[in-house]
Amino acid sequence: MSCARNPYPQRSPIERGRERWEEYFDSEFRRELSGSGMRDQWSFLMMITDGDLYVTNVGESLDLKCDFHADNFDLFHYPVLWLKTQTKEESQINIMGNINEPFLATDRYSVDFTEASPRFVLELHIKDLRPEDSGNYTCQIRGPQSVILKTITHSVYVRTPVDHILITDTRNISLINMQANSPSTVTFIENQSATLRCLALGGNPPPSMEVYIGRDHLTQQFSFSNSARMTGEKGMRVLSYLTQRWSHNFNVGLPHNNKKLRCSVAVPGLQPVTESIKIIVYYKPRIACTSASAYIGDKNLKLTCEIRSNPPATKMFWLLDENETMIRPGEVANEYWSNIEDEHSGTTQIYLFMKQARDSSFRGYSLTAENNVGVETRQRIERRRNNLLSYQTTNPTEKRHRMTIVRTGKRRTNSNTELFCTHVHQHAQLLAC
Repeated sequence: MSCARNPYPQRSPIERGRERWEEYFDSEFRRELSGSGMRDQWSFLMMITDGDLYVTNVGESLDLKCDFHADNFDLFHYPVLWLKTQTKEESQINIMGNINEPFLATDRYSVDFTEASPRFVLELHIKDLRPEDSGNYTCQIRGPQSVILKTITHSVYVRTPVDHILITDTRNISLINMQANSPSTVTFIENQSATLRCLALGGNPPPSMEVYIGRDHLTQQFSFSNSARMTGEKGMRVLSYLTQRWSHNFNVGLPHNNKKLRCSVAVPGLQPVTESIKIIVYYKPRIACTSASAYIGDKNLKLTCEIRSNPPATKMFWLLDENETMIRPGEVANEYWSNIEDEHSGTTQIYLFMKQARDSSFRGYSLTAENNVGVETRQRIERRRNNLLSYQTTNPTEKRHRMTIVRTGKRRTNSNTELFCTHVHQHAQLLAC
């Protein structure tokens, strides 16, 4: 059995590269060569080195290679250069084996050219790396009239730490003093959108930033930006970054009150740096009451409620009847009086006392509390139905918190009527003694 010859034999990378080069090196370019008075010395050029990323540390050394294959290469007519780019600024490092300013003044840059035809290597050496050595380094092979024939680019980052982190609620970034310290606390109103911004100065390569409240990871709720900043002379500028995460719709609730907000900034290869502040949440009053019971004729009855608010409530009062008879802490109205007991931490105990339980005591009692965030708005009315106590919710826009004393059946033991004081809360179940 005979084997047919493979019409597409395997070719080496150099052979394949030669074919691509011949396609590129077209007749028009050859005419340009001849027009310049230079003979067509070679017809093949291929870059062997691939561009790479280098993340280094201050004080280290770095060698960057430009390795290429060329037929009948002439370094005089086809110069090979190293260029350094920082953002959009480009500087030429060498002419042949000579180092240009400002690189020469550092006494840290040098080049070596190795010739082993058809392979050639131009190597750039940088010793004792500094932050200003960060940038893109491009090896460029040029032809007649400085036509660029081949290039290869290496990206170099010299690690530098983050200098400063600032947490602020300032909306307009132009009004922010970047050198200021973060406040110890930042205040928000519950469920109201506000601005929160974390900024980090310095750091290279570009830092990442994460945002947490307690153990909650909130990073995805924030926008992100990373902008380069340069100082120093062209070619040797120090490159650092302004990194920030921000939200103009930052929204917190009571569970976040007194928790730590943390901004954690990390430069690749270095330990993260963290800044934290305490979150203070302002919220309107919340009222919770304990149940109470009494018999007709009992004296010195006490209804107890707890008011939580931040900032503290500035106005508190009871409404005793349908005529909206009002009584504030420290006041007396007929057989009723009220006082409060401040337990700090935003909690106040408020009491309504009545001299004696009567039939007329079976009615609604409303409690209102107000601070500069808002007024308590929940209300429940207790009714008796089929020997069971049940409730219904009134208009939620009503700005009172109602407690009702409900009359039950008489006890046979002493023929008195038992009273229940049940508190009404938005989510609380019925409490009765």
